Amino acid sequence: EGLGKTGHAYVVGADGLLRSDLRKSLESDVLSTGVLREKAPQSTTVLRSEGKITAPGLDWTVRAEIEREEAFAPIANLRTR
Repeated sequence: EGLGKTGHAYVVGADGLLRSDLRKSLESDVLSTGVLREKAPQSTTVLRSEGKITAPGLDWTVRAEIEREEAFAPIANLRTR
């Protein structure tokens, strides 16, 4: 629930392969090799935050994403009150 309907977090290695599982609704966007396709509908803006995982022998990045509309919905609701 913390990431809402469109939010998700995942870990990617330097080779572009996923190192974590995705939500079931996102599995169709992943190639059979585990490579995440970097795509979103043109009309959809996605907010992304990422950071390197610092550990000996690892070159991984953790990413969290959510669609802009969902992320800012609480602010929009406050403005319409």
